Amino acid sequence: MLDILNPRSREYFDKTRSKIFKVGKLADIVPKGDKAVEEWAKFKACLDKVDGWYAKTDDKGPFILGQTISWSDLNIASWTLWMKIVFGENSKEWKDIASWNGGRWSKLLADLDKYAQKRD
Repeated sequence: MLDILNPRSREYFDKTRSKIFKVGKLADIVPKGDKAVEEWAKFKACLDKVDGWYAKTDDKGPFILGQTISWSDLNIASWTLWMKIVFGENSKEWKDIASWNGGRWSKLLADLDKYAQKRD
């Protein structure tokens, strides 16, 4: 997260979040080694559960309510887009997420893209 912020915002974000998480530096909360693998598997399991919600309406449309966009879709897409931005589109992490559940998460972003207002 810190890598995409400007220097002043990075300093503020690191300082405030380090206090919240009670660590010296925010980077200290990122799991390493076997713990990272374990946490990544837990994260995937959570997305697998969310995928089950979508699977119930796959024959009706791309959203949780079929063709109708819901607050849940927007919330899930917001977190998904955040991960894409923070990890980076070419990162291993984003490529993992984008491939999970038959590509559901990148497809969700694509399905909602036509509704986005983009600023230059």
